[in-house]
Amino acid sequence: MKLKTKFKIISVVVIGLITAIGVFIFSQVRILEAEIEENRIAAEIVRGVFELNLLTSDYSLHSGERTQEQWQLRHQSLGSLIQSNTLTMHFQQRHLEEQAVLDNLSKNHELIQTTFLKLTEDVSPELEERLVAELSVKSQSMLSDASLLMNFSRVGLAAFQQKVPLFIIFSITVLAGIIFFLLFMVTRDVLKPLLNLQKGVEIVGSGDLKYRIEIKRKDEIGELTSGFNDMNAKLRESYSGLEQKVKERTKKVSELNSVLKLLNKILRHDILNDLTVVEGQISMHSDEKGEAQEFTDATTAIGRSKTLVTQMRALESAVSEGAGLKPMKIKEVVDECAQGFPDIKFFIKGDAVVNADEALCSVVENIIDNAKIHGKANSVTFNVNTKGDFVEIGIADDGKGISDDIKNKLFQEGFKYGETGHTGLGLYIVRKTIERYGGSVSVGDNKPKGAVFVLQIPVGKGG
Repeated sequence: MKLKTKFKIISVVVIGLITAIGVFIFSQVRILEAEIEENRIAAEIVRGVFELNLLTSDYSLHSGERTQEQWQLRHQSLGSLIQSNTLTMHFQQRHLEEQAVLDNLSKNHELIQTTFLKLTEDVSPELEERLVAELSVKSQSMLSDASLLMNFSRVGLAAFQQKVPLFIIFSITVLAGIIFFLLFMVTRDVLKPLLNLQKGVEIVGSGDLKYRIEIKRKDEIGELTSGFNDMNAKLRESYSGLEQKVKERTKKVSELNSVLKLLNKILRHDILNDLTVVEGQISMHSDEKGEAQEFTDATTAIGRSKTLVTQMRALESAVSEGAGLKPMKIKEVVDECAQGFPDIKFFIKGDAVVNADEALCSVVENIIDNAKIHGKANSVTFNVNTKGDFVEIGIADDGKGISDDIKNKLFQEGFKYGETGHTGLGLYIVRKTIERYGGSVSVGDNKPKGAVFVLQIPVGKGG
């Protein structure tokens, strides 16, 4: 059964039950009002009979038209109370004893009027005395019946009032049962299936594409679950195809990397050796014939080519993801790099361990080389500080600094500036290497002069 149909049926049933409870409560309130009204009328009858007895006694002592009129008015109003629809209908539904009391009260009410009318006529003293005695007996009988009627009414009202808490408990119990039933239906038919669906989404989201939600329903939740399983199956097929493509592409990239490494090795070994031989021959001829301009230009060109070959090796390390990183001490790296710059003074403040590899030395060499060639620096100061999960390395020189208009372009591939610009790869290699470590690099102004490069590298084990 569809959820929509099921909840329509439940809604009709619930509305019917609530309506029935409302009708029941309304009927009980009407009964309570009738009981209260009956009790009020019974009290009025008792008071009326008592006043009628007083008027009868007063008339027997001091007969007169005014007393007679008062007696007739009280008798008439008492008759209206006894013949009241509320009282008559209510007592007709009671026991025979209560109905007999009301009938006897009504009968005595009529007889007492007949006796009183005889008393108002011109009668003998003996008859008058007998009629007064008869009136007294009937009045006492009416007073007794009125008291019984009052007692019946009070007992009925008290009995109904005792039932009121039961009615309230019954109504609350039924309403609580309806609410519990609704919660049970919502939990069973909606909440639990949705929680199972959510669990399936989380499992699939974690990577288990083989997971399938069991379908036991034929409603909207079942259709939604079936759609989820179909979507998961298509996703599994798509992922399988994608995974195969990734494997193929990875294999091709690996093969290409192998080829590039081989070419780079040939470039570094064979061409670099050939350039060294050429450089030696030029140097020898230069010594024999003097330093001609063409020899100087050739030597400079060979130096640039050798620098390019060296940077190709550094670039290979910078872009080779997956190379094993290890803890390295900054001071040891700086001391190693300083040996290649005998004309530069090195100062280092602090030390720390970073997560890096041998390419870090190339980073330091490129930055020092930039300070020496472009900045004409004579000294470089290293300031090493640990800040949280990163080690901050400030490399400050005393050169001429870097202008603001090229700072944002400095780490771009192939960017060169000034007459001494070479390949434009040195600082690009610096950025790629530091990013491979999971860090960052920036440049600013050193005070009072020069530039400062700031490296942020993750802390290594033991740091």
